[in-house]
Amino acid sequence: MVILAGVAGLLRSVEISVLAIGGLLLFLAAAHAVRGRPTAELSLTPTPPTATRGEWVTITVSAQSPRDSRSQGADVELVRLGPAATRVRLPALAPGASWTCDVRIHALQRGVHRLSPATLRRGDRFGLLLRSEPTGGGEAVVRVYPEILDLQTPTSDLGMIENGVARLLDHGTEFHGLRAYVQGDDLRQVHAASSARTGRLLVRENADDSVSSTSWVLFDDRRSSYPADADGDQAYEDGLTCAVSIAASAVRAGSGGALGTLSGRTVTHYGDPADHCRILDMASEADPVVTGDPAAGSRVARFLATVRESATVWTAGTAVVVTGTESPDALDVAAGLTGLCAPVIVVRVGRGPTSVRMTPEPGLLILSVGDTEEVVRAWPRLLGALTGQARWVG
Repeated sequence: MVILAGVAGLLRSVEISVLAIGGLLLFLAAAHAVRGRPTAELSLTPTPPTATRGEWVTITVSAQSPRDSRSQGADVELVRLGPAATRVRLPALAPGASWTCDVRIHALQRGVHRLSPATLRRGDRFGLLLRSEPTGGGEAVVRVYPEILDLQTPTSDLGMIENGVARLLDHGTEFHGLRAYVQGDDLRQVHAASSARTGRLLVRENADDSVSSTSWVLFDDRRSSYPADADGDQAYEDGLTCAVSIAASAVRAGSGGALGTLSGRTVTHYGDPADHCRILDMASEADPVVTGDPAAGSRVARFLATVRESATVWTAGTAVVVTGTESPDALDVAAGLTGLCAPVIVVRVGRGPTSVRMTPEPGLLILSVGDTEEVVRAWPRLLGALTGQARWVG
Protein backbone atom coordinates (compact mmCIF):
# COMPACT_ATOMS: atom_id res chain seq x y z
CA MET A 1 0.00 0.00 0.00
CA VAL A 2 2.83 2.36 0.81
CA ILE A 3 4.50 1.30 -2.43
CA LEU A 4 1.28 1.98 -4.31
CA ALA A 5 1.08 5.41 -2.75
CA GLY A 6 4.67 6.14 -3.81
CA VAL A 7 4.03 4.93 -7.34
CA ALA A 8 0.85 7.00 -7.46
CA GLY A 9 2.80 10.08 -6.37
CA LEU A 10 5.32 9.55 -9.14
CA LEU A 11 2.80 8.80 -11.84
CA ARG A 12 0.22 11.25 -10.54
CA SER A 13 -2.45 8.55 -11.10
CA VAL A 14 -5.77 9.19 -9.40
CA GLU A 15 -6.88 5.52 -9.69
CA ILE A 16 -3.75 4.17 -7.99
CA SER A 17 -3.99 6.84 -5.32
CA VAL A 18 -7.56 5.84 -4.48
CA LEU A 19 -6.58 2.17 -4.41
CA ALA A 20 -3.67 2.87 -2.09
CA ILE A 21 -5.73 4.95 0.29
CA GLY A 22 -8.48 2.33 0.34
CA GLY A 23 -5.99 -0.43 1.09
CA LEU A 24 -4.43 1.58 3.88
CA LEU A 25 -7.82 2.23 5.47
CA LEU A 26 -8.67 -1.48 5.19
CA PHE A 27 -5.43 -2.42 6.92
CA LEU A 28 -6.03 0.11 9.72
CA ALA A 29 -9.54 -1.26 10.23
CA ALA A 30 -8.17 -4.83 10.46
CA ALA A 31 -5.47 -3.75 12.93
CA HIS A 32 -8.11 -2.02 15.05
CA ALA A 33 -10.20 -5.21 15.10
CA VAL A 34 -7.42 -7.37 16.54
CA ARG A 35 -5.77 -4.79 18.80
CA GLY A 36 -5.68 -5.13 22.57
CA ARG A 37 -6.31 -8.21 24.67
CA PRO A 38 -9.65 -9.79 25.48
CA THR A 39 -10.42 -8.92 29.06
CA ALA A 40 -12.63 -11.90 29.98
CA GLU A 41 -11.23 -14.29 32.59
CA LEU A 42 -11.20 -17.82 31.19
CA SER A 43 -11.41 -21.15 33.09
CA LEU A 44 -11.46 -24.72 31.77
CA THR A 45 -12.84 -27.72 33.70
CA PRO A 46 -12.67 -31.32 32.41
CA THR A 47 -15.32 -33.92 33.24
CA PRO A 48 -14.10 -36.52 33.99
CA PRO A 49 -10.45 -35.58 34.62
CA THR A 50 -9.34 -39.08 33.58
CA ALA A 51 -10.40 -41.15 30.59
CA THR A 52 -9.45 -44.30 28.74
CA ARG A 53 -8.26 -43.75 25.20
CA GLY A 54 -11.26 -43.68 22.91
CA GLU A 55 -13.65 -42.21 25.49
CA TRP A 56 -15.15 -38.72 25.40
CA VAL A 57 -14.25 -35.88 27.76
CA THR A 58 -16.43 -32.83 28.35
CA ILE A 59 -14.54 -29.56 28.84
CA THR A 60 -16.53 -26.72 30.37
CA VAL A 61 -15.31 -23.36 29.07
CA SER A 62 -16.30 -20.46 31.35
CA ALA A 63 -15.63 -16.76 30.77
CA GLN A 64 -16.27 -13.80 33.06
CA SER A 65 -16.08 -10.21 31.82
CA PRO A 66 -14.86 -7.47 34.22
CA ARG A 67 -17.49 -5.20 35.70
CA ASP A 68 -15.95 -2.04 34.26
CA SER A 69 -15.14 -3.10 30.69
CA ARG A 70 -16.45 -5.03 27.73
CA SER A 71 -14.52 -8.11 26.60
CA GLN A 72 -13.75 -8.88 23.00
CA GLY A 73 -14.86 -11.99 21.17
CA ALA A 74 -12.35 -14.63 20.05
CA ASP A 75 -11.94 -18.25 19.01
CA VAL A 76 -10.70 -20.47 21.86
CA GLU A 77 -8.48 -23.36 20.73
CA LEU A 78 -8.53 -26.13 23.33
CA VAL A 79 -5.89 -28.72 24.15
CA ARG A 80 -5.60 -31.50 21.60
CA LEU A 81 -6.73 -34.92 22.84
CA GLY A 82 -6.75 -36.24 19.29
CA PRO A 83 -5.29 -35.44 15.87
CA ALA A 84 -7.50 -32.40 15.21
CA ALA A 85 -7.78 -29.15 17.13
CA THR A 86 -11.06 -28.22 18.80
CA ARG A 87 -12.23 -24.61 18.78
CA VAL A 88 -15.15 -22.82 20.36
CA ARG A 89 -16.32 -19.26 19.70
CA LEU A 90 -16.13 -16.92 22.70
CA PRO A 91 -18.58 -14.06 22.08
CA ALA A 92 -18.03 -10.44 23.07
CA LEU A 93 -19.36 -9.91 26.60
CA ALA A 94 -20.87 -6.87 28.23
CA PRO A 95 -19.31 -5.57 31.46
CA GLY A 96 -19.90 -8.07 34.28
CA ALA A 97 -21.41 -10.70 31.98
CA SER A 98 -20.52 -14.41 32.11
CA TRP A 99 -20.62 -17.18 29.53
CA THR A 100 -20.34 -20.99 29.71
CA CYS A 101 -20.07 -23.65 27.04
CA ASP A 102 -19.58 -27.44 27.21
CA VAL A 103 -17.40 -29.01 24.53
CA ARG A 104 -17.06 -32.78 24.03
CA ILE A 105 -13.64 -33.94 22.87
CA HIS A 106 -12.73 -37.44 21.73
CA ALA A 107 -9.72 -38.55 23.79
CA LEU A 108 -7.62 -40.39 21.21
CA GLN A 109 -4.10 -39.60 22.40
CA ARG A 110 -2.69 -41.18 25.56
CA GLY A 111 -0.86 -38.83 27.86
CA VAL A 112 -1.17 -36.06 30.44
CA HIS A 113 -2.79 -33.10 28.69
CA ARG A 114 -2.66 -29.72 30.42
CA LEU A 115 -5.66 -27.56 29.61
CA SER A 116 -3.89 -24.28 30.17
CA PRO A 117 -2.94 -22.10 28.60
CA ALA A 118 -5.61 -22.22 25.93
CA THR A 119 -4.99 -20.31 22.70
CA LEU A 120 -7.14 -17.31 21.74
CA ARG A 121 -7.31 -16.50 18.05
CA ARG A 122 -8.77 -13.21 16.86
CA GLY A 123 -9.01 -12.02 13.28
CA ASP A 124 -10.70 -9.23 11.37
CA ARG A 125 -13.73 -9.76 9.21
CA PHE A 126 -11.70 -9.14 6.06
CA GLY A 127 -9.31 -12.01 6.77
CA LEU A 128 -6.21 -9.82 6.60
CA LEU A 129 -4.82 -10.24 10.10
CA LEU A 130 -4.87 -13.05 12.69
CA ARG A 131 -3.64 -12.74 16.26
CA SER A 132 -2.94 -15.73 18.50
CA GLU A 133 -2.06 -15.53 22.16
CA PRO A 134 -2.10 -17.85 25.19
CA THR A 135 -4.53 -17.22 28.00
CA GLY A 136 -5.25 -18.63 31.45
CA GLY A 137 -7.41 -21.59 32.23
CA GLY A 138 -6.34 -22.89 35.61
CA GLU A 139 -4.16 -25.89 36.43
CA ALA A 140 -6.54 -28.64 35.34
CA VAL A 141 -5.22 -31.61 33.36
CA VAL A 142 -6.78 -34.54 31.55
CA ARG A 143 -5.09 -37.92 31.94
CA VAL A 144 -5.79 -40.28 29.06
CA TYR A 145 -4.99 -43.89 29.92
CA PRO A 146 -4.32 -46.75 27.51
CA GLU A 147 -7.05 -49.32 27.07
CA ILE A 148 -6.84 -52.21 29.56
CA LEU A 149 -6.89 -55.50 27.68
CA ASP A 150 -8.12 -58.80 29.10
CA LEU A 151 -4.67 -60.37 29.56
CA GLN A 152 -4.53 -62.77 32.50
CA THR A 153 -1.32 -62.86 34.51
CA PRO A 154 0.61 -66.10 33.85
CA THR A 155 0.62 -68.66 36.66
CA SER A 156 4.06 -69.45 37.96
CA ASP A 157 5.62 -72.80 37.17
CA LEU A 158 8.21 -72.56 39.95
CA GLY A 159 8.35 -75.35 42.47
CA MET A 160 11.16 -73.91 44.55
CA ILE A 161 14.39 -71.97 44.19
CA GLU A 162 17.59 -73.66 45.24
CA ASN A 163 20.92 -71.82 45.16
CA GLY A 164 19.34 -69.01 43.19
CA VAL A 165 18.12 -71.29 40.40
CA ALA A 166 14.43 -71.66 39.59
CA ARG A 167 13.32 -75.25 39.17
CA LEU A 168 10.51 -75.83 36.69
CA LEU A 169 7.72 -78.31 37.27
CA ASP A 170 6.36 -80.75 34.74
CA HIS A 171 3.05 -79.88 33.07
CA GLY A 172 0.14 -82.27 33.12
CA THR A 173 0.42 -83.16 36.84
CA GLU A 174 -1.38 -81.87 39.87
CA PHE A 175 1.88 -81.11 41.62
CA HIS A 176 2.71 -77.41 41.61
CA GLY A 177 5.18 -76.54 44.35
CA LEU A 178 6.38 -77.03 47.90
CA ARG A 179 5.66 -75.16 51.10
CA ALA A 180 6.38 -75.57 54.79
CA TYR A 181 4.38 -78.16 56.70
CA VAL A 182 1.79 -76.77 59.12
CA GLN A 183 -0.21 -78.69 61.68
CA GLY A 184 -3.23 -80.27 60.07
CA ASP A 185 -1.63 -80.93 56.66
CA ASP A 186 -2.10 -84.35 55.16
CA LEU A 187 1.09 -86.30 55.92
CA ARG A 188 0.67 -88.12 52.62
CA GLN A 189 1.53 -84.84 50.88
CA VAL A 190 4.98 -84.62 52.52
CA HIS A 191 7.71 -84.54 49.87
CA ALA A 192 10.29 -86.88 51.39
CA ALA A 193 13.26 -86.08 49.13
CA SER A 194 12.97 -82.30 49.49
CA SER A 195 12.32 -82.57 53.22
CA ALA A 196 15.47 -84.65 53.68
CA ARG A 197 17.51 -82.24 51.57
CA THR A 198 16.38 -79.09 53.39
CA GLY A 199 16.08 -80.53 56.89
CA ARG A 200 12.46 -79.40 57.33
CA LEU A 201 9.11 -80.87 56.41
CA LEU A 202 7.88 -79.72 53.00
CA VAL A 203 4.49 -80.62 51.58
CA ARG A 204 3.21 -80.69 48.03
CA GLU A 205 0.83 -78.04 46.69
CA ASN A 206 -1.73 -78.77 44.01
CA ALA A 207 -1.78 -76.77 40.82
CA ASP A 208 -5.42 -75.75 41.37
CA ASP A 209 -4.41 -73.96 44.56
CA SER A 210 -1.37 -72.22 43.11
CA VAL A 211 -1.30 -68.45 42.87
CA SER A 212 1.76 -66.53 41.81
CA SER A 213 2.78 -64.29 44.69
CA THR A 214 4.86 -61.96 42.52
CA SER A 215 4.45 -60.79 38.97
CA TRP A 216 7.08 -58.62 37.30
CA VAL A 217 6.45 -56.61 34.15
CA LEU A 218 9.15 -54.75 32.21
CA PHE A 219 8.18 -52.41 29.37
CA ASP A 220 10.73 -51.29 26.81
CA ASP A 221 10.05 -47.53 26.62
CA ARG A 222 13.02 -46.77 24.36
CA ARG A 223 11.84 -45.40 21.02
CA SER A 224 14.76 -47.04 19.21
CA SER A 225 13.36 -50.49 20.06
CA TYR A 226 10.49 -49.95 17.63
CA PRO A 227 10.41 -49.22 13.88
CA ALA A 228 11.43 -45.67 13.00
CA ASP A 229 8.26 -44.79 11.06
CA ALA A 230 4.67 -44.10 12.12
CA ASP A 231 4.08 -47.84 12.49
CA GLY A 232 6.72 -47.77 15.22
CA ASP A 233 4.81 -45.06 17.07
CA GLN A 234 1.74 -47.29 17.09
CA ALA A 235 3.81 -50.34 18.08
CA TYR A 236 5.12 -48.39 21.09
CA GLU A 237 1.56 -47.56 22.18
CA ASP A 238 0.45 -51.17 21.66
CA GLY A 239 3.40 -52.44 23.69
CA LEU A 240 2.61 -50.07 26.55
CA THR A 241 -1.03 -51.18 26.47
CA CYS A 242 0.04 -54.83 26.78
CA ALA A 243 2.43 -54.18 29.67
CA VAL A 244 -0.06 -52.10 31.65
CA SER A 245 -2.84 -54.62 31.05
CA ILE A 246 -0.74 -57.50 32.42
CA ALA A 247 0.28 -55.45 35.47
CA ALA A 248 -3.35 -54.44 36.07
CA SER A 249 -4.35 -58.11 35.91
CA ALA A 250 -1.74 -58.91 38.55
CA VAL A 251 -3.14 -56.20 40.82
CA ARG A 252 -6.66 -57.56 40.43
CA ALA A 253 -5.38 -61.05 41.28
CA GLY A 254 -3.74 -59.76 44.45
CA SER A 255 -0.17 -60.36 43.27
CA GLY A 256 2.75 -58.24 44.36
CA GLY A 257 5.52 -57.10 42.06
CA ALA A 258 6.33 -54.08 39.95
CA LEU A 259 5.90 -52.48 36.53
CA GLY A 260 9.23 -51.09 35.35
CA THR A 261 10.71 -49.61 32.19
CA LEU A 262 13.82 -50.78 30.38
CA SER A 263 15.12 -47.20 30.24
CA GLY A 264 15.24 -47.39 34.04
CA ARG A 265 13.15 -44.24 34.25
CA THR A 266 10.17 -45.57 36.19
CA VAL A 267 9.39 -48.42 38.58
CA THR A 268 5.89 -48.68 40.04
CA HIS A 269 5.52 -51.28 42.79
CA TYR A 270 2.15 -52.83 43.54
CA GLY A 271 0.66 -55.24 46.02
CA ASP A 272 -2.77 -53.79 46.78
CA PRO A 273 -5.89 -53.29 44.63
CA ALA A 274 -5.61 -49.54 45.27
CA ASP A 275 -2.37 -49.55 43.24
CA HIS A 276 -4.41 -49.90 40.04
CA CYS A 277 -4.66 -46.11 39.75
CA ARG A 278 -0.91 -45.70 40.26
CA ILE A 279 -0.23 -48.05 37.37
CA LEU A 280 -2.58 -46.10 35.10
CA ASP A 281 -0.98 -42.80 36.11
CA MET A 282 2.44 -44.21 35.28
CA ALA A 283 1.13 -45.34 31.89
CA SER A 284 -0.26 -41.90 31.06
CA GLU A 285 3.18 -40.38 31.67
CA ALA A 286 5.24 -43.02 29.81
CA ASP A 287 6.40 -41.04 26.78
CA PRO A 288 9.06 -42.68 24.59
CA VAL A 289 12.67 -42.20 25.67
CA VAL A 290 14.56 -40.92 22.64
CA THR A 291 18.10 -40.39 23.94
CA GLY A 292 20.28 -42.76 25.87
CA ASP A 293 20.60 -42.46 29.65
CA PRO A 294 23.98 -43.44 31.13
CA ALA A 295 22.33 -44.42 34.43
CA ALA A 296 19.65 -46.61 32.84
CA GLY A 297 21.68 -49.81 33.14
CA SER A 298 22.18 -49.42 36.87
CA ARG A 299 18.49 -48.75 37.44
CA VAL A 300 17.50 -51.86 35.49
CA ALA A 301 20.08 -53.78 37.53
CA ARG A 302 18.38 -52.56 40.71
CA PHE A 303 15.04 -53.74 39.33
CA LEU A 304 16.50 -57.20 38.74
CA ALA A 305 18.02 -57.12 42.23
CA THR A 306 14.54 -56.44 43.65
CA VAL A 307 13.24 -59.49 41.80
CA ARG A 308 16.15 -61.54 43.15
CA GLU A 309 15.48 -60.45 46.73
CA SER A 310 11.82 -61.42 46.36
CA ALA A 311 12.62 -64.91 45.05
CA THR A 312 12.74 -67.25 48.04
CA VAL A 313 12.06 -70.91 48.52
CA TRP A 314 8.46 -70.07 49.50
CA THR A 315 7.51 -67.67 46.68
CA ALA A 316 7.18 -68.08 42.96
CA GLY A 317 7.23 -65.36 40.35
CA THR A 318 6.39 -64.72 36.75
CA ALA A 319 7.93 -62.13 34.44
CA VAL A 320 6.79 -60.51 31.20
CA VAL A 321 9.08 -58.31 29.10
CA VAL A 322 7.27 -56.24 26.46
CA THR A 323 9.49 -54.81 23.74
CA GLY A 324 9.66 -53.95 20.04
CA THR A 325 11.10 -55.77 17.07
CA GLU A 326 14.21 -53.54 16.96
CA SER A 327 15.43 -53.99 20.54
CA PRO A 328 19.03 -55.26 20.74
CA ASP A 329 19.10 -56.31 24.41
CA ALA A 330 15.58 -57.02 25.69
CA LEU A 331 16.16 -60.76 25.28
CA ASP A 332 19.32 -60.52 27.39
CA VAL A 333 17.35 -58.86 30.18
CA ALA A 334 14.67 -61.56 29.93
CA ALA A 335 17.32 -64.28 30.06
CA GLY A 336 18.57 -62.74 33.30
CA LEU A 337 15.14 -63.35 34.80
CA THR A 338 14.93 -67.04 33.91
CA GLY A 339 16.83 -68.10 37.03
CA LEU A 340 14.33 -66.26 39.21
CA CYS A 341 10.95 -66.48 37.48
CA ALA A 342 9.07 -69.00 35.41
CA PRO A 343 7.65 -68.57 32.96
CA VAL A 344 9.44 -65.56 31.47
CA ILE A 345 7.51 -64.33 28.44
CA VAL A 346 8.91 -61.84 25.94
CA VAL A 347 6.22 -60.04 23.93
CA ARG A 348 7.62 -58.43 20.77
CA VAL A 349 5.27 -55.92 19.14
CA GLY A 350 5.82 -54.80 15.58
CA ARG A 351 5.82 -56.00 12.01
CA GLY A 352 5.54 -59.67 11.21
CA PRO A 353 3.16 -62.60 11.71
CA THR A 354 1.97 -63.82 15.08
CA SER A 355 4.20 -66.60 16.37
CA VAL A 356 5.52 -68.17 19.56
CA ARG A 357 9.04 -69.51 19.90
CA MET A 358 10.58 -71.52 22.70
CA THR A 359 14.21 -70.71 23.51
CA PRO A 360 17.09 -72.83 24.83
CA GLU A 361 16.67 -71.06 28.18
CA PRO A 362 14.26 -73.13 30.33
CA GLY A 363 10.97 -71.35 30.86
CA LEU A 364 11.72 -68.52 28.37
CA LEU A 365 9.53 -68.07 25.32
CA ILE A 366 8.93 -65.28 22.81
CA LEU A 367 5.53 -64.17 21.53
CA SER A 368 5.66 -62.01 18.39
CA VAL A 369 2.55 -60.00 17.49
CA GLY A 370 1.64 -57.14 15.20
CA ASP A 371 -0.79 -55.23 17.41
CA THR A 372 -3.00 -55.46 20.50
CA GLU A 373 -5.75 -57.35 18.69
CA GLU A 374 -3.30 -60.15 17.90
CA VAL A 375 -2.16 -60.18 21.55
CA VAL A 376 -5.73 -60.61 22.79
CA ARG A 377 -6.29 -63.52 20.38
CA ALA A 378 -2.96 -65.22 21.09
CA TRP A 379 -2.71 -64.77 24.87
CA PRO A 380 -5.24 -67.44 25.99
CA ARG A 381 -3.66 -70.00 23.64
CA LEU A 382 -0.23 -69.11 24.97
CA LEU A 383 -1.28 -69.56 28.61
CA GLY A 384 -3.04 -72.79 27.71
CA ALA A 385 0.11 -74.12 26.12
CA LEU A 386 2.11 -73.14 29.23
CA THR A 387 -0.21 -75.02 31.58
CA GLY A 388 -0.49 -78.06 29.33
CA GLN A 389 -4.21 -77.51 28.80
CA ALA A 390 -3.84 -76.66 25.11
CA ARG A 391 -1.35 -76.98 22.30
CA TRP A 392 -0.14 -73.88 20.47
CA VAL A 393 -1.21 -73.84 16.84
CA GLY A 394 0.50 -71.06 14.87
